Amino acid sequence: MTSKDGLEIHSRSIGFGSVRISPQNKGLLIEELKQRAPHARFEDI
Repeated sequence: MTSKDGLEIHSRSIGFGSVRISPQNKGLLIEELKQRAPHARFEDI
């Protein structure tokens, strides 16, 4: 996975503080996250 392919999600509830994922449809995932977590911050997307 390269940095341009993936997303990094930061959370205090994640063991090491963040997790990197590479969704098949990044835009769809981001829209879903915005709906489910309107309080979240989204940077560099």
